[in-house]
Amino acid sequence: NVVIQAPEGEDQLALASLIDIAPGYLFSRKAIRQAVLRLYSLGRFSNVEVHAGRRQGVVELIFILHAKRFIDDVSVLGQLPFAKEEILKADGLEAGMEVTVDTLSKARQAVLQYCFSRGYRQAEVTVQELSKAQQREVSIGIFVTTNAPTIIETISFSQSPAVESRLLLREMELKVDEPLDLL
Repeated sequence: NVVIQAPEGEDQLALASLIDIAPGYLFSRKAIRQAVLRLYSLGRFSNVEVHAGRRQGVVELIFILHAKRFIDDVSVLGQLPFAKEEILKADGLEAGMEVTVDTLSKARQAVLQYCFSRGYRQAEVTVQELSKAQQREVSIGIFVTTNAPTIIETISFSQSPAVESRLLLREMELKVDEPLDLL
């Protein structure tokens, strides 16, 4: 027996003919691997799972097809000391981009790096899908808690610079008792 669990809107008969494993066929890892490759070649699935089990003396194959999902929109949540648009620029996410674990992980790292650069080295960032898993277009939420910033206590120069210290400080745009903002 062959069972296909596919996303809503997929043509079960077309998928069955693509899988091309009919009840009564001998169990073949090669045939299953080829069926999985044919399903991936459609470009519509992010993951294809195949489970095999014995049921009433016959092998039952269950193909579970997960649709590719794409970003519809991205929102930033949390109390931030800087504009949310800055996080949206830093995250690397764009509408239409495929949602994968790697995509979300890279966005999280990019936002953490941005917060770090702005002086918030203890920031916590979570990036997750806000829509239901079955939807092909999903909303992404970026949750940011900046926590306490790294505050500049003193600024000094170890050698006698060729330029006056006050001019260097003005150019660096760093001030004592303010966050260590490197941007």
